Amino acid sequence: MHKEQKHKRTLVSRKRILLFVLFIAIALLGTATFIVTQKNKWLTKEYDRREEYIREKDLLARLNLNIREAESGTRGFVLTGNKVFVDNIDTTIGSINQATRQILLLYHTTGNKKNTLLFSRLDSLVKLRVALIQEAILLTESDKKKAIDKIASARGKQITDQIAAVSKEVVLDFEQEIRMSEKGFWNAIANSNAFVYLSMAIALLLIVASFYFLLKEIANGKKLRNEIRQQKEYLSTTLTSMAEGLITTDDAGKIVYMNQAAEALTGWKRTEAKNQPLHKVYDVFSESSGQPVDNIVNKILRYGKPVEFENNTILKTKFNGEIIIENSGTPLFDVNKQVTGALLVFSDNTEKKRIEKKLQQREKYLRDIIQNLPEPVYTCDADGYIQLYNKAAAELWGQEPKPGRDQWTGAWKVLRPEDKTEIPPDLIPMAIVVRNKIPVYGEQIIIQRPDGSLRYVLTYPTPLFDEDGNLTGALNMQIDITDRKEREIMVKKTEAKYQNLIEQASDAIVIYTLDGTIYEFNKAACQLTGYSKEEFKKLDVEDLLADGQIIKNQEVVNKLLSGESVIFYRQIRRKDGTVADAEINASLQSDKKLLAFIRDITYRKNAERALKESELFNRSILTAISSHIGVMDAGGTILAVNKAWSDFAQNDCMSGLKRSATGTNYFEILTKAAAADDLYASKALEGIQKVFKGELVSFEMEYPCHTIAQKQWFILNVNRFEEDNSRLVLRHNDISQRKNLEIKMQAALERYNLLAKATSDTVWDWDIKSDRIVYNEGVSRMFGYDMRRIENTTGWWKQNVHPDDQLTVYEQIDEAIAGKKETVQMQYRYKCADGSYKYIYDRAILLYDKNFRPDRMIGAMQDVTYQKEEDMRIDRAIIRAQEEERKQIGMELHDNVNQLLSASLLYLSMADGETGNSISFNDIVKNSRHNISEAIADIRRLSHQLAPATYEHIAVNEIFESLINSVKAARGFDISLEVKGFENKKIQTDVQLNLYRVLQEQLNNIVKYSRAKKVDVQLTCIDNKARLFIADDGVGFDPAAIKKGIGLENIRRRTKLFNGHVEINSAPG
Repeated sequence: MHKEQKHKRTLVSRKRILLFVLFIAIALLGTATFIVTQKNKWLTKEYDRREEYIREKDLLARLNLNIREAESGTRGFVLTGNKVFVDNIDTTIGSINQATRQILLLYHTTGNKKNTLLFSRLDSLVKLRVALIQEAILLTESDKKKAIDKIASARGKQITDQIAAVSKEVVLDFEQEIRMSEKGFWNAIANSNAFVYLSMAIALLLIVASFYFLLKEIANGKKLRNEIRQQKEYLSTTLTSMAEGLITTDDAGKIVYMNQAAEALTGWKRTEAKNQPLHKVYDVFSESSGQPVDNIVNKILRYGKPVEFENNTILKTKFNGEIIIENSGTPLFDVNKQVTGALLVFSDNTEKKRIEKKLQQREKYLRDIIQNLPEPVYTCDADGYIQLYNKAAAELWGQEPKPGRDQWTGAWKVLRPEDKTEIPPDLIPMAIVVRNKIPVYGEQIIIQRPDGSLRYVLTYPTPLFDEDGNLTGALNMQIDITDRKEREIMVKKTEAKYQNLIEQASDAIVIYTLDGTIYEFNKAACQLTGYSKEEFKKLDVEDLLADGQIIKNQEVVNKLLSGESVIFYRQIRRKDGTVADAEINASLQSDKKLLAFIRDITYRKNAERALKESELFNRSILTAISSHIGVMDAGGTILAVNKAWSDFAQNDCMSGLKRSATGTNYFEILTKAAAADDLYASKALEGIQKVFKGELVSFEMEYPCHTIAQKQWFILNVNRFEEDNSRLVLRHNDISQRKNLEIKMQAALERYNLLAKATSDTVWDWDIKSDRIVYNEGVSRMFGYDMRRIENTTGWWKQNVHPDDQLTVYEQIDEAIAGKKETVQMQYRYKCADGSYKYIYDRAILLYDKNFRPDRMIGAMQDVTYQKEEDMRIDRAIIRAQEEERKQIGMELHDNVNQLLSASLLYLSMADGETGNSISFNDIVKNSRHNISEAIADIRRLSHQLAPATYEHIAVNEIFESLINSVKAARGFDISLEVKGFENKKIQTDVQLNLYRVLQEQLNNIVKYSRAKKVDVQLTCIDNKARLFIADDGVGFDPAAIKKGIGLENIRRRTKLFNGHVEINSAPG
């Protein structure tokens, strides 16, 4: 299932990539098409330019031809006086004027500003030549000689040649432009063609690659679906074949699936149980209390963790039957690691519980037998230390032995019967049996009591072995034979009781020979094999052995024949055909028969194996767990701890709840800390004691455990063992990370609440997963909406965003989420309750979950409507000011500079034309120099108004004086300037420029509005701070009434750029 979901997500991602690639290919094709279209437009434009060039060339040729015709007609009229020439001349002059107008019109239409002077000169020359022709015609009627001199002068020819030269220069210049344009055009064509061909090739390649990968992805999807189907069939077969019952539930605890074994154990069919609550089908209660218990699936769904084997649970079947079960379970997760249900596995444990109980009863029964035997009986371990003894043994010895400390015997002294000398400890019969690992029967010894009395005793020590043949100890039965008569009677009784003990023994006892004949057996042998006593008598040894071989190991047989007691292991076949593991302790008797003690160790082997695995598993788990776990008895002694507990014990924790070592008394540590006013230690001591007393089922407490290096918090959990109320489990879990997050979250929440109350912004919180947005009261103050009618969804927010801004805003949010960005800033228009829109500056942060998916988005909406409108108003005012400035510059150049230069040109032309002019050459030069000087002065004045007034090598007072002098000269003001504190200081260029512009702006304001006569300007530098003071004696104004002036606003802005301020003191009048 997970694999299928993962493939679906991968397929969606790849489809998006393919769509994106196709979009790029289409975009490249569109770009290539657009370039081809633009190239066609450019060709059309170039064709029009060539047509204009041909027209201009034709007009210039016709103009020169008409001038030549007019000159010829004039000569004819002057020389002949024929009026026909005059009519033709008038017509030709009309053609000349018409051609000149068409040339100028064409020049203005094309907008070619490069040849302005050239066209102006052509126009002047044509007008001058026409004037000379008309003057000659007029002179013909009054003074023919002067007229002839006029037409014969070199001046006219020179003007005609100049007209031809200017026309040629215009044509050449236009041809050069055409060639340059053609060159640029073909370069652009080459570049665009390369881009078009490359774009089309890439687009086609991307389209082919997209279809190839799409087909490949479809094939992979089919292959994956087949694998998933096969996997489902395999899992279904496996679940059906399981011997244990298996039930799966959904996250509500309802049954989704159960296998055949679960049907057999519960009595419910799968179709009946599906969608039923688990407790209805899986009805369990405690074996010990008989009360219903919470099934492990509820624990799994509640905590989201696996639950290992739980025993001592009884399952009530559909038909009211009861079986003892052991169960375990684990949560089921989806691909997002969210709990979607639980898996429960359980098996029938009734028979196992019955066997365990029977074994416990038998063990208790044997202990009771030993304790109640009249004969002294005791046992020791492999080192000879006494472990168990009965009352008769203590009475025989005349004292109570000390188990675990007295070795080989509990008697005060052990003597030899022959000479009553003391027997060394290693020669005591019990020691010999343990050393030689063979029983010793009937050896006589003398026991001396502490009071000095002697008792004659027969000992019957027997070695004890485990299933692996390892010596675990020995059992010794001692018989007091002090009186011979009593000894005979006692021997008979003892033999009878011994025989009865053998008969009642839990181990099977069989006496047989190596040919397979069975001579004697006890009741336990029948129980072990499942045969009745009559059936057992008819059996041979081969019938009881699983492999049918009496002699399987010749070495064992040789030891038996040599008189050794041998422990070996064989498998016994029961009457029902089942096989049981058996431990056989055999020895050769005096009558050459073999005495065998047979013990069923099947359960013990399985239990020991499971116990070893369980101990290893538990030890590994405790070592790996990060929690600090310790076991404590009722006296407060720490019995065991895990690695995490031991490691933390080295810490310099300042809390009273320290991690003490094994063997220390935890109650004493807590009592000492409580006496030192440690409230947490006092509370922990009280809680642990209540759990021991049964007043609390469990105890839990959070407490700090800070060190010098860091702050730490823990939670203490105290629970009792389920079957042993004398022990507790202490568990300390580190919750420092959670506590630190809680502290940070609390501080952040407080700051957020204060900020939400203090700010005028609209603060919003978008829960992306639930698609809900929460606003603070700023949304009501800023936009006028009623808080009760606001819809807390993204749909309400989206519908209020201006339609022209919606696409941009959505793209910014999508781009931030796709790029895993933490912040995003947006500007858009937002609709108010009255239908108007406000400009909004929105800043937001993005929060992601542990899987890097967007979880929340928190932002603040700031109203920037006034700033936006103000910026637009200032931009419009700046554009208007720029246009006014350009208009003024154009007027200045046209009315002053142009006229001066034209007059100078006229004077120079006169100097170049005739020597007989009424104006002298010196006057011409003088007038020309004067006009050019005036033009230079006007240009300098304009440059002072436009160019930056800062130069590193010019002092600030010189720059200010230059500006003031230009205003004085133009307006006639009385302006005084005083500069102090800048003598040895180098002022920054940008500061100097802004001071210059402020002074320039304010002087312009004074000139335009103040009607002042005198202006005072002071510029001082104090403590590296510049102060500019400007005063005038004008009419004044009301500063409060001036709100939209661009001049004062520019002054404020320039001053603010350098952390300065502006003060205005003025009043009307």
